[in-house]
Amino acid sequence: MKKNTIFYLSIGFILFLSSCVRTEENLFDESAAIRINHAVSDSKELLLSATNGWVMEYFPTNEQTGVTFLVKFDANGMATIATKNEYVTAYREDVGEWEVIPESGPVLTFNTYIPIFHLYSDPSSGLGKGLGLGLEGDYEFIVMNSTNDLIQLKGKKRGTDIILHRLAENQNWKDYFTILEDMETLLFNKNVPALTLLVNDSTYILKEGTSHIFKLTSESDVYEENIEELPFIITEKGLRLAKPYKSGEVEVQTFKLSDDKNNLICTDEGVDAKIVGPKDLLNFYTESIDQRGLRWTLSTVENGLSPLVKAAYDRVVQAFEAKKITLGQVSYTYSGRNSTHVVYLADNKGANAGNIFFNREISAEKINYIFTDKFDNNGRTFYNSYDGVSDLVGFLSGSFKIDYASSQLNPTLVKFTSVSNPDIWFRLDLK
Repeated sequence: MKKNTIFYLSIGFILFLSSCVRTEENLFDESAAIRINHAVSDSKELLLSATNGWVMEYFPTNEQTGVTFLVKFDANGMATIATKNEYVTAYREDVGEWEVIPESGPVLTFNTYIPIFHLYSDPSSGLGKGLGLGLEGDYEFIVMNSTNDLIQLKGKKRGTDIILHRLAENQNWKDYFTILEDMETLLFNKNVPALTLLVNDSTYILKEGTSHIFKLTSESDVYEENIEELPFIITEKGLRLAKPYKSGEVEVQTFKLSDDKNNLICTDEGVDAKIVGPKDLLNFYTESIDQRGLRWTLSTVENGLSPLVKAAYDRVVQAFEAKKITLGQVSYTYSGRNSTHVVYLADNKGANAGNIFFNREISAEKINYIFTDKFDNNGRTFYNSYDGVSDLVGFLSGSFKIDYASSQLNPTLVKFTSVSNPDIWFRLDLK
């Protein structure tokens, strides 16, 4: 009996092993080589399916700013690539060969020299760190993941994350780069010193956005002893960091401009984070105007001035023209020489300029400009002899509340409204 029991147990164990082996063999119906060939074929088909091409968000390395390429692949093995960036300053298209090759997985390669593209991977370009290094970018990319509209790539040498997303069918290529430039103009201005990144309960200061490499410090790091550099790329929707920034257990990377254009919302899954502009518009305005050389200029674009202010401004323009002078600007500025504020009038070359002096007072949510009846020589001449100047100065005097006239991310256009007369308002543009 004991021998029979051992015999039946042995048979059962062998059958169990046999069933396991069959299960493992059924996990893969095809060989690795065939599976890779299928992946290569699928990648080619997906790349060719974008009839107006793909947007490539490209970083040479994680330490450098990003650059946008538009790429269209054709079935004859040719790729058309376009860009406009700091090294290719005018819109340009080049053509070269492309292929998806099998390695450990599908690899997209651009295997003939495409000047505007291989500029970033050519070690002899003389750019970046110099001869022998160049900008250290890639021209071959491992296909990591893909959907119908998004392909995630990784630089073969540098490991940099590259994204391809499908370009809209009706989007003109050259106009696409204008969209990116408009986004950059909306987000950044060298006269706005910093943005703020809010991640859960943490606050960080982001400086030098115009360089496309944020200088990040914690809000509590008042002496800026720990600065981190975060390269990013401008996208049609906002911006994306070269790699995720980790705050505690949270990582942020991709930001989309909010519908009201007043902040950038992080779109990474499960993350509560956003980038905002100056918290206090009144303080931002007064701090900016006190920086020597900056002028808040009367905006003369459509709807820049209320009808009352516009009528006085037009008279000033005509008075200057009668003297064969083209009025260039009327602005508030700060005079460091005598620590006061002035309304500055000048021609378009700055040769005929005059100052009319004001005192300034700041109260809760308001700003007061008080005409002092003092001038420099040209300012006195303008005020006494040029039609409309005294009326315009009167409209620029008084108590005002100020509001955002542009994005809160980049408040370089603000609206002044008279507290005593809402029909008196004007917009000022930071120059």
